[in-house]
Amino acid sequence: LHEEGERAEKLGMKSLGGDLFSRESFDYLRGLSMDNASFAGGLNLLDSYEDDKRRVPVRVNYAALNVEEFGSIYEGLLDFDAQVGGMEAGRPRFSFVKGSDRGKSGSHYTPEELVQPLIEHALEPLIEECLKLPNAEEKLLALKICDDACGSGHILLNAARRVALEISRLRTKADNPDPLSYRHALREVIERCIYGVDFNPQAVRLCKVALWLESHNPGESLGFLDHHIKCGDSLVGLTSPSDLLEGIPEEAFAAREGDDKDYASELRKRHKKERGESALQQTLQDWKREVGESLKTVIETLSTVSRMPDSTPEDAERKKQTYLHVTSGESWRKLKALADIKVAPFFTPKRPDRAVATEKVYRDFLNGLEDVSGHPVAEEAARVSESRHFFHWFLEFAEVMQDGGFDCFLGNPPFLGGKKISTAFGLTYGAYLKYVFPEKGSSDLIGFFIRRNYILLGPDRSLGSLSTNTIAQGDTREVCLDYLENRGAIIHFAVKSRPWPGVAAVSV
Repeated sequence: LHEEGERAEKLGMKSLGGDLFSRESFDYLRGLSMDNASFAGGLNLLDSYEDDKRRVPVRVNYAALNVEEFGSIYEGLLDFDAQVGGMEAGRPRFSFVKGSDRGKSGSHYTPEELVQPLIEHALEPLIEECLKLPNAEEKLLALKICDDACGSGHILLNAARRVALEISRLRTKADNPDPLSYRHALREVIERCIYGVDFNPQAVRLCKVALWLESHNPGESLGFLDHHIKCGDSLVGLTSPSDLLEGIPEEAFAAREGDDKDYASELRKRHKKERGESALQQTLQDWKREVGESLKTVIETLSTVSRMPDSTPEDAERKKQTYLHVTSGESWRKLKALADIKVAPFFTPKRPDRAVATEKVYRDFLNGLEDVSGHPVAEEAARVSESRHFFHWFLEFAEVMQDGGFDCFLGNPPFLGGKKISTAFGLTYGAYLKYVFPEKGSSDLIGFFIRRNYILLGPDRSLGSLSTNTIAQGDTREVCLDYLENRGAIIHFAVKSRPWPGVAAVSV
């Protein structure tokens, strides 16, 4: 186990650490026991399968399993939900039931032949820029590469490999670096350059596992990745701390299904009256002093975490505890609460039993006249944020956004037709997207992702994305490509249309 290095040493093993082997990961198993025969039988079921023709057990060769194959595992897992419940022969019963996550989210594993053009046309030009500079290695390790619908991490792995290859070439002065140098470089790139977000917690776990397996060096622990690979909805949340100043929009108080219509109307009128009484811009100086200082503290600590070593279990634990210290500290708590309170009214049912912030309440929080700690509005917003996976970019990746944004986005965002978004995720979700991306019409979900990627990029940086061919049609074109073009974006490479090579019946 993570915390039992001495016991591992007695068995001639190294403690790996990481979330996979943390104390919390084994909590469900503590207090349970199993006889050796049952354990051996269970291990055999994981380790072999019966050949249908020969009716003999065949060993699964896990050593030959390519990390990319995690993607197809992830896609398969989305078709099912794990179910633990009921008792059978005095034991808890585990089973899989048909799930709807993949259909709802439009998620598909990305075949290798579609990943490489993204690397070639979006990432490699940035690598070439770095290689022309005298401090090329430092510049390569400073690249910030993100996939905000990362799934099992297939695209991020390819990006990490490409950067690591050039770093190991620089260090060894050889076109074909030795494997040890390459793996050391790969671990550094994954630790410092790679960022991922996904709505599905299972995808986040698989992504970390894939990165761990690819970058593990014998004798070293698994690296700490929680500060770079995160669970959240990339589209729902604030991108900039200045978003806090704009107050809560009136659109958040529109009555929707499940609301108490009279109460919602009362809230809307109160909010509108309060917005007219005092403009939030008057609080600018207070905000710069209070919130600005909080953000500075967060950025400094996150930058420290990024530089900390994690090659031993002790180092990894120190890195983890430093990260947990900042995410549980006063500065983080205040910023997270303010951002959640700003977004929560879109998703909180307007009923007397639910606490929703109107403009005055929110402004009092912002100015420090009310403490968010323990306040019913803040607690309600935190619950909604957790259930909806709000993701505030300016806070979660504060050190990146402070430096101007990401260098490169690579991805295969979910495909989901405009009208299906509200069906899959609810009317409130659709209403929120229409507020954040205010063009008229009904865009495919993919248009919102690419547009957000562009907003989060630093100046003169690049993104590479797969898309359905709707990206160039109708409402999706207006929301996405027209928006980008009007702000000076340039399309350097595009494939007009080709069939998806997998089971998805789409053109990309």
